Amino acid sequence: MKSTFLTLAFFCLTLVFSCLHSEELSKSSSPVKQPYSDDHALIAPDYHEIGVLIEYIQLDHKKANQLLAKFAHKSNDAQELRNTLDTLTEKGSAELLETVWLRCQSGKPATSESVREDLYVTSADPAAIPQKVATKAYMISASPTSFETQKVGTTLKVTATLSDTDNHIKLDLNPHVISRLEDHYFVRNNFEHTARGIQHKSVPTFFSMRDDTAITVKPGKYNLLGIHTPPRDKDKRILVMLRADLILVE
Repeated sequence: MKSTFLTLAFFCLTLVFSCLHSEELSKSSSPVKQPYSDDHALIAPDYHEIGVLIEYIQLDHKKANQLLAKFAHKSNDAQELRNTLDTLTEKGSAELLETVWLRCQSGKPATSESVREDLYVTSADPAAIPQKVATKAYMISASPTSFETQKVGTTLKVTATLSDTDNHIKLDLNPHVISRLEDHYFVRNNFEHTARGIQHKSVPTFFSMRDDTAITVKPGKYNLLGIHTPPRDKDKRILVMLRADLILVE
């Protein structure tokens, strides 16, 4: 009798253990919920986008050199430099020329433009006197035959890619500023005193600041991106500052 009872108890324990083990296997083999739906649309409760900021700040050439000597080796962590430029701007010793900000998704190319298109003549038929009426000569002015357009303003092209750990952002970027300076007139010999448009050809002059580069930055930190010489004042320099911020989308 005692042997039968022990056998029955052992059987019951074996059955309970088998059920518990099967339940654990079922849990471990169930599919893990993915943050994407069947059509690969993101359904996670939150994720990050990226905001890219570019600033152009003009200051005295000598002062710019001093700041570069002090902060160039920390160009990837340039908050102190940006604070110094803020102080100089408040004192009137520096000038904030332009600001560009663009929000984008990680890994996807994005473009921001604030431009106008300037149209100018590239070739023209020369002025001529086709005929004489009575005693007066009527001159036909030069006739344009072809044109070009040039975008004038600010353009930012960027691809920002967030690292897997969200600690770094890789930037492939091309900020570009183009301004129209003035028109140059070319004249034929012995026609210097004639009216413009008769024997004169006008050609515009443009100034360009471009930084075409790839860098890696930490989110939220200012970076020194480059330095440029303005077209009309060789005693000035333009520092290009950059910051990339994470934007939490909930």
